[in-house]
Amino acid sequence: MYSGVILKYRDKFLLCKRNENQSHANQWFIPTGKIERGETPREAAIRELYEETDFELTENDIDFIGTIPVLENGVKSDKDFIYVFISELSDEILPDLDAASDGHEHSKCGYFTFKETKTLGLESNLQTILKKYFSVS
Repeated sequence: MYSGVILKYRDKFLLCKRNENQSHANQWFIPTGKIERGETPREAAIRELYEETDFELTENDIDFIGTIPVLENGVKSDKDFIYVFISELSDEILPDLDAASDGHEHSKCGYFTFKETKTLGLESNLQTILKKYFSVS
C-alpha cells in the first residue's frame, strides 16, 4: 500500500518528475511512497511528502479524498493502491529537492493546472482523481 498528497494552490497542483534512475522513470506524479509497518496512510502521506520535498504538514492539514490503483507497466494491481490526500495551500511553496532526504528521487517539481498536464503523460488513475478537484476547462 502507498500514500500520497496532492498539494493544491489555487487552480494548480504540485507534481514531481521521477529521476531517470528511479522506478517509474521520468513520470510526473504526486509525492507518494510506501506505507511502513505500524504507520497509518495519513502518517505515511505526511512522512513521504516531507522526505521527498522537505515540506512539512501536520495530519490536520490534509484531507482524505480517495484511493487509486497502482499501475505497473500500465496494468492495475489487484492488491496495491494509493491512499490520496489533499492539502490546500495559501502560498505556492516549491519543494527543496536538495534539502529533502529523498529529493534525489525527482529531477524537478512544479505546479500545473489540469489543462497543462495534458502533455505530461500522467497515469490515467491519477488523471481521474485530479479531474474531480480541478477545473478541466
